[in-house]
Amino acid sequence: MSSQSTHVGFDGTTTTAIFDIVDKASHIIMPRGDVNGSAILAMKQRHHIQQLAIGTSSISIITVLVALYWFFMMRRNFRRDLILLLIVGDLWKSMWYWIFSVHTLSTGPVASGSAFCESTGFFLSQGLESCGTSVQSHHV
Repeated sequence: MSSQSTHVGFDGTTTTAIFDIVDKASHIIMPRGDVNGSAILAMKQRHHIQQLAIGTSSISIITVLVALYWFFMMRRNFRRDLILLLIVGDLWKSMWYWIFSVHTLSTGPVASGSAFCESTGFFLSQGLESCGTSVQSHHV
């Protein structure tokens, strides 16, 4: 007699202990329930990462502003328009990295479900996707 349990799949077939093994392994690797990402790193490590994010995003914002000045001084063509859109997308992304890092340094950790976390995540994703969208729209 086998101690393996059987599971009914989506297509009506039954499977055996593979699901039990995967389920037990997943509980060991990643416990069920909420995972607190802030608790993984020590406070000092988070502080250093936030300082690095502020520094690198500040450098990126300054570099983009200088590049925008030079791009507006040049004659416009297809390639320059595409590069300009990529630069503006990088500016948007860097701004949201900077805003989030300054906010967390000044007020402390941000709850994952808060409106601030959701909105900065949305705008950061928008900045990341703007680069791909600009390339795709100019390619067509």
